[in-house]
Amino acid sequence: MTTSSKIFGVLALILITACNTVNDEEPLTAPDGNGDGEFQTVTAAGISLEYLAEDDSLHCLLSATTTGWISVGLDPKNQMQSANFVIGYVDDGQLHLRDDWGTSPTQHQSDLSLGGSDDVFGIAGTETDGITTLEFKIPLDSGDSYDRVLQIGQSYTVLFAKGNADDFGSYHSSRATALISL
Repeated sequence: MTTSSKIFGVLALILITACNTVNDEEPLTAPDGNGDGEFQTVTAAGISLEYLAEDDSLHCLLSATTTGWISVGLDPKNQMQSANFVIGYVDDGQLHLRDDWGTSPTQHQSDLSLGGSDDVFGIAGTETDGITTLEFKIPLDSGDSYDRVLQIGQSYTVLFAKGNADDFGSYHSSRATALISL
């Protein structure tokens, strides 16, 4: 066995162990990026999204180095406009999540405040050693006009952001854009 094979094996074991200690209800499969029933990972600006399209939902694990909020916006049309946002934080061990809609190029509001529905199912949330991790599921097609319809086999732009406060309204401290394929 070569040295690089040994290093890869150790890194894979660390990744599997880390992924399986984050959530309480459903153990995650270590991401391999192949899209064959395994979680895929995308990281930008220190914010990481592990995701898996399964049946009729998108299972996500979102994490960043912050003790405040983190968010992901799916399929925006003009900056933040028309993106389906999931924003959340952990406060005193309690997971707080909200389903938002990009109402303009630079603003978002909760789906509920717009007359829509909250379609985020929270699974787990942790805040450990300055890293916040949120695990949740959203439907691929919620039927809510304030959520984007997502299709397996398609690619989507995602917006990442994080903030320093445990709330849904403070300004981000960093943001980034990436591309995912379901």
